[in-house]
Amino acid sequence: MTAKTTKRRNEMPAQHDLYKTGDDDAPLQIKDRNGDVVLGLCRRCGRGEIELDQPCGKQADAQRYHHLLDE
Repeated sequence: MTAKTTKRRNEMPAQHDLYKTGDDDAPLQIKDRNGDVVLGLCRRCGRGEIELDQPCGKQADAQRYHHLLDE
């Protein structure tokens, strides 16, 4: 009898999609006075700066964080 083994695909976590200078939809809170993006913020999951070492999460994460940008 042979043991069945299942091989998991080597799936890479989704990469963060950071706002860049020139993005019209970048929140004002992450721009400097010249309009340049100076803070890292993922447009997909809403994680920023120190949280970017975590894998990109779901769209629900973006809703959790983006309310802070609406203030």
